[in-house]
Amino acid sequence: FNATDESSRSASGLVVANNGQSLLVLTDYKVLDGAGRIVVTFSDGNIVDASLQKEDPVTQLAILNIPLTSIAEDTLNNTKAAELGNSYGVDQGDPVIAIGSPMGYSGSYAYGEVSSLTSMVSVIDGEYNLMTTNIQGSSAGSGVLINLDGQVVGYISQKYASAETSVIDAIPISLLKNTIEKLSNNAAMGYIGITGQYVTTQLASAAGLPEGIYVTSVAADSPALSAGLQSADIITSFDEASISTMKSLHDRLMDKKPGETVTVNVKRNGTDGYVDFQFIITI
Repeated sequence: FNATDESSRSASGLVVANNGQSLLVLTDYKVLDGAGRIVVTFSDGNIVDASLQKEDPVTQLAILNIPLTSIAEDTLNNTKAAELGNSYGVDQGDPVIAIGSPMGYSGSYAYGEVSSLTSMVSVIDGEYNLMTTNIQGSSAGSGVLINLDGQVVGYISQKYASAETSVIDAIPISLLKNTIEKLSNNAAMGYIGITGQYVTTQLASAAGLPEGIYVTSVAADSPALSAGLQSADIITSFDEASISTMKSLHDRLMDKKPGETVTVNVKRNGTDGYVDFQFIITI
């Protein structure tokens, strides 16, 4: 009786900033959800308590806050913020190193090459192209991909690990910089709650669809659902600007704050073809 069951989960962390008061560490929210205590182990073995500053349930990224006063001087002097590189400059065949715990255990690392940049993964209110490598890893792995200059070019997330293959996939770091900045500044993240697919000119011509964003699903209890959006709607403009890709919608959403309203124009298929509708969504 009075016994407490305890379990532990772990993931790699990346120091992204020193704001003069705290170290800010980027990690997977998946391992933090419901945690009673969060501890960070530095590369020299020192262990300190950390607190959750901000999380993004959509990307499953989180920022931990570690007060500088709780970190030993030697550890702090040997801990530098990572340099985030430009993943737009990464090409197929470029060499990368996976560090952190890509094999599922701390301190593991592996060397390989970028094999593909074309795979896409849909997330709520956005989409990412994955940086696929030929490095054999673990579905429980985490960490980052760095180039030969030591710059971070990809973030290995357990959320996007493939169940079909054991190769390491990562989100290009340039696509996450805006999110990392907002989380580091403890800023609220905008959310409307849709997933969608870009209707290309070729697809529009072949399938007889209007160009825009084809809404594949609308999240339950989301602002988009409350406003009246439905699956199979095609979004043609967001906040009075024409959009055709989920990235363009995501970029505009990141400039908005929760509580703001936006006008969304859609085309909805009816008995007489596609009809224009306009909705007001509160972010």
